[in-house]
Amino acid sequence: MAEISAATAVGWVVSPVIKMVIEKTTSFIEKKYFEKSSIEDGMKKMNTTLPEILSTMAIVEQHRIVDPNQVLLVRQIKDAVYDAEDCISDFDYELTKKKNEKLIPKKKSRVRRIAASCSGVIQQAIGGNSNLEKLRQVNKSLDQANRSAEKLLQLMEANKSDNIQLPERKNKVLKSSVPSEDIFIGRKTEGESIIQWIHEKKAGPPTIIPIAGRGGLGKTTLAQMIFNHPRLNGHFESKLWLTVSDNFDMVELTKQMLKYLCENFSTKDASFDMLQTKLQTELASKKILLILDDVWFVKDINGKYSYEEGWKQFFAPLRNSNKGSTIIVTTREELVVNTLKSLGSIRPISLDALNDDDGWSLLKLKAFGGENLFTNLNDLEPLDKEIVEKLKGLKPIGKKIIKKLKGLPLAIAAVGSRLTGEFDREEWKRILKDDSLDNDIIEVLHRSYEHLPAHLQRCFAYCSLFPKDYYLKRDRLVHMWIAQGFVLPSTGERLEDVGKSYFSELIARSFIQVIKRGNKEYYVMHDLMNDLACHVSKGNANFYITYVFDLTLGSLHVTLSASFTF
Repeated sequence: MAEISAATAVGWVVSPVIKMVIEKTTSFIEKKYFEKSSIEDGMKKMNTTLPEILSTMAIVEQHRIVDPNQVLLVRQIKDAVYDAEDCISDFDYELTKKKNEKLIPKKKSRVRRIAASCSGVIQQAIGGNSNLEKLRQVNKSLDQANRSAEKLLQLMEANKSDNIQLPERKNKVLKSSVPSEDIFIGRKTEGESIIQWIHEKKAGPPTIIPIAGRGGLGKTTLAQMIFNHPRLNGHFESKLWLTVSDNFDMVELTKQMLKYLCENFSTKDASFDMLQTKLQTELASKKILLILDDVWFVKDINGKYSYEEGWKQFFAPLRNSNKGSTIIVTTREELVVNTLKSLGSIRPISLDALNDDDGWSLLKLKAFGGENLFTNLNDLEPLDKEIVEKLKGLKPIGKKIIKKLKGLPLAIAAVGSRLTGEFDREEWKRILKDDSLDNDIIEVLHRSYEHLPAHLQRCFAYCSLFPKDYYLKRDRLVHMWIAQGFVLPSTGERLEDVGKSYFSELIARSFIQVIKRGNKEYYVMHDLMNDLACHVSKGNANFYITYVFDLTLGSLHVTLSASFTF
């Protein structure tokens, strides 16, 4: 037996639940488990309504809801979504029984999320009508939830001038080889090391250099520095910069490479095989520098290749070149680096936050336009002594700002821009105390969270329950995920093994770190990732639930000790 006390902070993040229900119903429909039946019709209707709710809630969840009318709408939406999850879990359970596979204990996620409704939840979760009737009732609730979501967005829009700023839907981020500003502070060591190595590299197969690290650490900036460095002028026959971003499309990327290398070649009607043959011919006699910026891990490539197979296919024309080409890949995900290791020669670079001195240099540069402005205050003779004293007083405040920004170059540069030409110490103090600094950091990191599969989003958000610098115990955390219903059954696998694979994937995606102390390994979340988990799991209730469960018996008992503070 194990007893676990946990704050249900994940109750607010409903989008991952919606995504998981959509995935499951889509699977039921595609596998034709309920073909030409009222159940299939009901699931198709659910799959029409849920994406509409999801698109609205993806915006709503970025804000803390405090208005009582809006809180009520949120609770209605959450109730309907959790009902839908329970309903689909029932169908999944019955299907598993009928296929005579391993009996999976019936999960009642609504019991686990007692906060979704304060009364009668346990009775409703245990008893009820037939599955078909429940499905019909769920669809009615989802229709109402969809209307509530639209109304909620309208209320937020009406109130945004007071306390809410609704985000605009973001387009795909496009970057180029041209740096927006000549800012390479803190990355000169890595940059010079790579450039020196490129100069010393002899002819042979291409070498891949992954530049990995969290968002905002300057991966793209470092790649731009290398791409444009004067020491590499004339070193390569061609230099190519491709922004990959969310969609690793081999065909489109190959076309872009050919446009760089041979302007007169038409790629319009060419097959992928023709494109690769032409690319191989062009690269056979050329030494190139290829930058693949902002690469993410995806489940499959072009709908037919696994991630590793897709990379091997994409790189096939490059591997036949023996001129000593270099390929630089920037990524936030260790999964990408691990995949690249299987492709041949690799020199991975891992970036971390800036130290205090480099962070201060960057902040000075952005605020006052000169990296060496405060190096020798004696050179500032035109300034009166009062201003000189003010300048001296800014450094300790600036160092505190750097610490608050966790040494993230992107965030430091943004804050420096806000302080452009500002010598008033009180204004610097105000910026230091400004809570929006934390939001700047979270915005940088949030894109990594958005790229997680829905089941990993829920597991990651759940980790907000643990304090910073807490050593995570993998098996215990996996059991907690199972108790919450976050671990999805997989044919032939124990839930514990599936949960452990989730944990390993969060490590591979840099959401959890492995720290070695002697012969032992410990797991911990970086402070920034802890902040991100707290952000995505923010809720409107303050309550605790104690779970007592015995995994060997497949039982789950729930008691509530709660104080609702909506």
